[in-house]
Amino acid sequence: MGEKQKKQYESGVRWIGWSAAIALASLGGWWFYARSLNPSLDPVEVKTVAAKLDTIETTITESGIVELGGQQTLKSPSDSTVDRVLVEVGDRVSEGEDLIILRNAEQQSALAVQPLETRKKQLSLARNRQKVREAEENLALAQEKLQRLTENNIERETNLAKERLNLREKQLALETQRQNLVYAREELAIAREKLAEIREQANREKARKLADLQLEIESKQLNLANARDKVIEAEENLAADQQELAELQELAAKGFIAEQEVRQQENAVRRDRTALRDAELQVSTQTLALERIKLKRQQIEREFQNQIESAEKAVREGEKAVQNAQAEIRRATFDKQRTQLEFDKLQQQPMEEIENARKAVRDAEITLRDAQLQVTQETLELNRLQIETQKNQQQYEENVVSAPSDATILEINVKNSDGIARGNDLLTLGDPAQELVKLQLSTLNAGKVELNQEARISVIGPQEETYQGVVLRLSPLATTGNGNNSSSMSGQAAVPATVKLNYPTGELIPGSQVSVEIVTQQRQDVVVLPIELIQRDGSEPYVWVRDRENILKKQSIELGLEGVVQVEIKSGLDPGDSVVVPPPEPPLEPGMSVIVSEDEAK
Repeated sequence: MGEKQKKQYESGVRWIGWSAAIALASLGGWWFYARSLNPSLDPVEVKTVAAKLDTIETTITESGIVELGGQQTLKSPSDSTVDRVLVEVGDRVSEGEDLIILRNAEQQSALAVQPLETRKKQLSLARNRQKVREAEENLALAQEKLQRLTENNIERETNLAKERLNLREKQLALETQRQNLVYAREELAIAREKLAEIREQANREKARKLADLQLEIESKQLNLANARDKVIEAEENLAADQQELAELQELAAKGFIAEQEVRQQENAVRRDRTALRDAELQVSTQTLALERIKLKRQQIEREFQNQIESAEKAVREGEKAVQNAQAEIRRATFDKQRTQLEFDKLQQQPMEEIENARKAVRDAEITLRDAQLQVTQETLELNRLQIETQKNQQQYEENVVSAPSDATILEINVKNSDGIARGNDLLTLGDPAQELVKLQLSTLNAGKVELNQEARISVIGPQEETYQGVVLRLSPLATTGNGNNSSSMSGQAAVPATVKLNYPTGELIPGSQVSVEIVTQQRQDVVVLPIELIQRDGSEPYVWVRDRENILKKQSIELGLEGVVQVEIKSGLDPGDSVVVPPPEPPLEPGMSVIVSEDEAK
């Protein structure tokens, strides 16, 4: 080996040595770094929880007092005495049913007397109004008589002339009506003769035509019977041929006879069916012909009946004309007699009657004024009595305490003969068909509550039972003071609210205290996880998940509604995704190898 080659060999060896040293140093540094980041290279045993679909909600809890629907305490409307208590505790009562009758002797006495006084005043007022009408009529008659009597002699003579002319006109009218009566009687006699003639002729013609039609009807009925017999015969032939066809088809199927015989029998069946349809058509034709003849007979009878009815109508009209003429004669006779009386009165009227007529007018005016004054006084007195009666009646009705609605009696505070003052409690009632819970919400909780939110009502005690309800009412105004519904809110501002049970339980005792849990928010069928699995990197939430090689990594998530033990996962996880439960030791780090515990794997 030359000197040059030896130098090259030594240089190559040194290069390989340095390269190996650098590689070893690099591997050592990487091992030291990985060791510092993950002191244990063994997989960490962990548990996992699967994300699932569930319902999550937030609630508030308050205590409240049970009441029945429409529960109220009725109070005394006035100072009085309890006459009778008509109900007992636990009784069911209907709306308007009397519960307690109160007694006020002074009101009852006044109410008994006033109808009699009112009736007397009404009768007196009616009599005085009748007197006013009579006085007005008498005054009108007196004034009319005076006006007639004060006419001058020329006018009186003119009236006499007019009455003479009127009398002659009435006489002429009477003679005319008498002549009309004669004409009407003659027309009536003619109408009656014509009616008798039409009846006789109609009976003859009707008998002849109906006899002819009867023969034709009997002929058609005979034809119809023959046609029906043919239908029956055709049906029997068809049935026999169909039976024979069935037998031939069975023989042909077995090969005993030729197909030609079957087709011949099928043609016979078709002919039988055609014959049956023709026979049925003939029956329909004969039936229609018979109906047309019967209709023709009814038409003939109707025509003769119309002729007779027309003649009878003419007779009735003639009789009515006679009656009208007689009535006109009576009316004309009465008008003539009245006109004659007026004419005689004008002829016999003396002039000294004018002064008597003036005196009669003055007396009638005085009588009318007195009657009108009496009516005014009676009307005012009657109005006063009616107002007083209405007032007493209203007070009396208030003394009968009635049920404001269908309800059950919860408590009775009085008994018979008790004296009570206005505003005293009488009884407490409520509707058991509705059960309510009255609450006093804190102002913080009230801001979370809305109408129709779901509520769960439970009885406070060792055996807790829960009932479902909804928020029925929520006051817009907060109040302060010691409310009966929440001892915890004494002296603090509270918002009254009412929860209604969906169905009456019949077990909750009115006045008892219960616990009410109101669902303020709810999400159904959402992805949820236990709250303790949520980790945070600053303000960003995440959970630990593992990949297929069981290497840990952070999974960013978006949180939604947070309940007491669970939280909604809006994004980042799907139902069924496995989430690692952080163990107490060691702390989890990204890239760490994990293994699911054997118990959980099983």
